Amino acid sequence: MATWSKEFVLEFIEEFRGHPSIWKVKSKEYQNREVKESAYSVLTEKVKTIDPQAKKEKVLKKINNLRSRKERKKVLMAKKSGMSSEDLYVPKLWYYKDLLFLIDQEEA
Repeated sequence: MATWSKEFVLEFIEEFRGHPSIWKVKSKEYQNREVKESAYSVLTEKVKTIDPQAKKEKVLKKINNLRSRKERKKVLMAKKSGMSSEDLYVPKLWYYKDLLFLIDQEEA
């Protein structure tokens, strides 16, 4: 079982960000399976640097785990509740800001 250091998670997020074919629904590449498979291969090779047994499924699971955190929902709920700006929920997830590029995709 590989350990995902903070540094590695940030590198993984940056690599993920560099492949809009797997996260940017509105891009032409998103519909192209070959481009998506190539992107997943690159990410899998990245993960293999810390876990030589890694497969695409592990990459998919990690992406899902990163994306499915409830921090964004908490922020939106706090805004909808009419809280003052001082009382708004501040995400505690250390990589929250690194995933902000996904926001418009989740709301699309």
